[in-house]
This record gives sequence, structure tokens and C-alpha cells, in this order.
Amino acid sequence: MLNTTLNPTSLVIHFILQWGIKMDRNQFLTHKSPIKPEKLRLLQDLNKDKFHSIETLEQYQLIFTKTQLNRIKSIKNLKYWEEIPLYFHLKNIKQEINEALFYLLIYPKNFELVHYVPTPLAMLNLQCEKKRYITLMPDQDFHFEGKNVWQFLLHDLSHFARFMENSECLVGQIGFAKFIKSMLDEELLENLPKINKGFKEDFEYIYSDMNAYPVHALKSFKGILRKHLNESDFNYYFKNTLDHFFKENSKLQTAYSNLNTPAFKLEDELLMNNFFSSYT
Repeated sequence: MLNTTLNPTSLVIHFILQWGIKMDRNQFLTHKSPIKPEKLRLLQDLNKDKFHSIETLEQYQLIFTKTQLNRIKSIKNLKYWEEIPLYFHLKNIKQEINEALFYLLIYPKNFELVHYVPTPLAMLNLQCEKKRYITLMPDQDFHFEGKNVWQFLLHDLSHFARFMENSECLVGQIGFAKFIKSMLDEELLENLPKINKGFKEDFEYIYSDMNAYPVHALKSFKGILRKHLNESDFNYYFKNTLDHFFKENSKLQTAYSNLNTPAFKLEDELLMNNFFSSYT
């Protein structure tokens, strides 16, 4: 059962600690290197009003060994169990997940914790608001696309880490999300996602699950148009998007047309990246 009285950040960290320790009780926590100065600055504004002191660890049934509890309590600056990921490396999970737990602490307004699987379109719309969904299912028997509760949560945390790790790339990712949303709202692809299942699956992955540098995501979009369409249909839909977004800018038209070809140069990449960084 999930402790739904906890705030979203606390709930996710509690679940990660609880599940991870069950998987490897003796080796889950290892000492972490000191927090980097740039991260310390981010932590200065951390609101800890809803956190829970280390004296309450046992109340949350975290299956720490006595040695682990002593190590936790020996760190003078560690007052709340939510802060454990700041001072310890959690083994048996990717470093990306450790980073994600840090971002949960300092960017609590940039994610929405839900207990269902959002649609790709819902994820796209939320990314336009500089947020991502993180799913934590209450049903321990949950399985979706080959993932159980733990694996699905780690999957979402990985994407949250990629979403938040670089502030400049984040601006571009949000611009790309708004670009795709405009494409869908204006029906530039008409009924293509409905009649071409292969394109639909690849397209949904790009706009909901890629979290890539925006120019790379755009290259992938052009690539799936080429992959799933014949030459005539490719030219038709590619021209639809080109005319709608870049009709008034010949340099952007050229850059967009040069995508995935030897003619695509650094200048084109910079133009496209600036376009997404300022897209509203």
C-alpha cells in the first residue's frame, strides 16, 4: 500500500528506498561524494516544511540494517529521510535515477505524481507546461509494456532526469513539445497518425518519451516520415509542416529541408535550436 499522506516527492523517495532495500538490504546504500557546490546552491531554497525527520524512519517501515541507520544518523546535516539520496549513492539503480531523486527535491513543481499511465498526448501537453508525469501504481501486480511497478517508476524517473538535467536543453525541449502540439492542433498531419499505426507509435515515442536535444528530436521526426511513407506522401506532409512553421523565413526553410542530409551544417543546427528555444 502507498502512504498517500506523504507529499509526492516524499512518496517517490520513500518507495525507492523501501523497494530498493528489499532488493538488496545490505548493499543498497553506499556513502556518496560531497554534494557539488552548484547543487548546494540549488538546495538553499529547498522547502523542507513537509519533510520527515530521521527519527521517524522506523515509522515508514524502511528495512534498514542497524549499521545503515547509524550511518544515516551520523551525518550532521542530514535531518530528514527525504535527504538520504543527497548523501548516499543508491546502488543497483542507474546514476540517472540518483540524479532524478535530487531533481525531485529541488524541482517539486516540475512533475505530477499520478497513479495511472497517462496517454502520450497527455504527456506532451504537460511537457508544454515544463512538467512531466511520474507514475507510481498502487497495485503491486501492475504490469505494462513488460514493466512492473518498480521498473515503470524507474523509467519515468529516468525521463524526468533527462528533462531537468540541462536548463538550456530544457527550454528547447519545451519549445519542441509546443511545436508538435501546434502541428497536432492545426492538423498538419491530417489523419496520418490514425491510419498508419507504425508512424503513430514512433511519433508518440518522439513527443512523449524521447526527451532529447530538440534538433535531434526533429531529425527523428523527419526520419519516421521517411520510414513510414512513400515518396509522394512524405513530400506532402513534410511540405505541410515546412510551409506552416517556416514560410516567412528562408534560412529556416533551408535548415529544415537539409535535416538528415550531408547539406545540414552547424549553422542550420544553431538556427533550428534557436527556433525551438524561442518557440511559444
